[in-house]
Amino acid sequence: MMTNNKKRNLIKYFQTLKSFGYSYNDDVNFHIENNDDNQNLILPTNIKELETIVNNCNLCELSKNNKNRFFSVGHIYSKVMIIGDYPIVDLFNPYSGQAGKMLSNMCTNVLKLDINSIYYTTILKCTVSINNTIDEEYIEQCKDYLLKQIEIVKPLIILVYDTKAYEYLKQKANLKTKYIILTKSPTYLLRNPSYKKEAMHDLVKVRAILDKQGN
Repeated sequence: MMTNNKKRNLIKYFQTLKSFGYSYNDDVNFHIENNDDNQNLILPTNIKELETIVNNCNLCELSKNNKNRFFSVGHIYSKVMIIGDYPIVDLFNPYSGQAGKMLSNMCTNVLKLDINSIYYTTILKCTVSINNTIDEEYIEQCKDYLLKQIEIVKPLIILVYDTKAYEYLKQKANLKTKYIILTKSPTYLLRNPSYKKEAMHDLVKVRAILDKQGN
């Protein structure tokens, strides 16, 4: 009997072939149960190859309704990785709009880092309607991409937004990095400005760790 993990790996293999120009015509029906397998998918260790796979992903219903994917922006060898929930629609630029400008100012003024020196990615690689909840199935299908990004980038610090999506991810995945700091997202802070002081303290912690490590 084929396990869930083997099924997912085979799907990923087909997608990899497709991304390099190969095609297959026969329908393959994979029904993946949500039960036994918590092992991660086998994915490439080359960041460009991983991005190609993400751009050709159609593992869930969300991906089938999105033509574009968001993989990341910023420096591949950054000491700081910021993880959001899902990409925004505006050109997939996390630093656009009011929330993006706030994030940019926080990085520049508190972290003392240029935004181009920070690696920014998201748990989900497709956009989600603002009125929709994030289905756990979407996170389940996307989480291995994120874990592989963390493995490749090897950030010293992960700054992740304190959301329901992260709570689910934390239960399902073992995030391996020395420092993981939760903070409120800029979108949340715009709606709840009373939490800005708390968020500033989180960023000060990040800056203190960087200073301690000589970065």
